[in-house]
Amino acid sequence: MTLRPFDPATVSLPLDLPAVPFPVTEGARERWTRGLGDRCPAVRELLSRGIAPPFTVTGCTIFLVSSHFDITGGVYWREQVTYHRPVRLGETLSVAGRIEQVYVHDGRRYQVMTSRTVGEDGTPAATSRSTGLGKYRRDEGIEESSGGELPYEAGPDFAAAAGNPLLASLRKLQPGQALAGC
Repeated sequence: MTLRPFDPATVSLPLDLPAVPFPVTEGARERWTRGLGDRCPAVRELLSRGIAPPFTVTGCTIFLVSSHFDITGGVYWREQVTYHRPVRLGETLSVAGRIEQVYVHDGRRYQVMTSRTVGEDGTPAATSRSTGLGKYRRDEGIEESSGGELPYEAGPDFAAAAGNPLLASLRKLQPGQALAGC
């Protein structure tokens, strides 16, 4: 199936994006292990227990958008994510969301997108918000615009983050220290 490029001038926002399946395959374990080599013992330990590392669901918003539109040439860099639970290898997740806003700054068009990733039983795995550029090259012909403020609830689940059982330990950390044994 050929995907059409995302053209914000032809859609009304917010634009809902229907759910797509996101399989977390057993084959990923081998690719990640091979890619890590001897590094990242904590990630290797998660994989040995059949748990996918958190970075597995970090890009779910981009995965969702790229399942509906051709985003080749886009640059996506800002991702705010709340991880709600561990994801098991072999699990098929479902990702749904929306393109919330588009704005122009310094001749570049930015998109802000949100997603909600759930397991087969409907339990949340991750909620996130991503910001990206449709294309890196400036377009001198477009006017500056503001997308406005997104509602606090759009994207990551900030309330869930406040209930993190490791929050007190995280607050005690100093730059350069590692959180271990949790």
